[in-house]
Amino acid sequence: MESLVDAIWEEDTPPLNGRAAVHTLVSRLRAAIDAAGGDGGAVEWVDGLGYRLDRERVHLDADEAGALFRDADALRRSG
Repeated sequence: MESLVDAIWEEDTPPLNGRAAVHTLVSRLRAAIDAAGGDGGAVEWVDGLGYRLDRERVHLDADEAGALFRDADALRRSG
């Protein structure tokens, strides 16, 4: 969790209780995902490691872009 706190605040001094601040930020992230029609529960706590995004439960623009690039490449190769 400390590496996550360090990554979020980088050069800035993190709040006194960085862990609590991260939990608050994750809670807001989950709420924003839910409000957008997604599954905020896909942001999961992994004991001892921190948070992870369950890629099976969310749709990412990067995944869609990758699929479009693969489709375009297949079309290009087929002439």
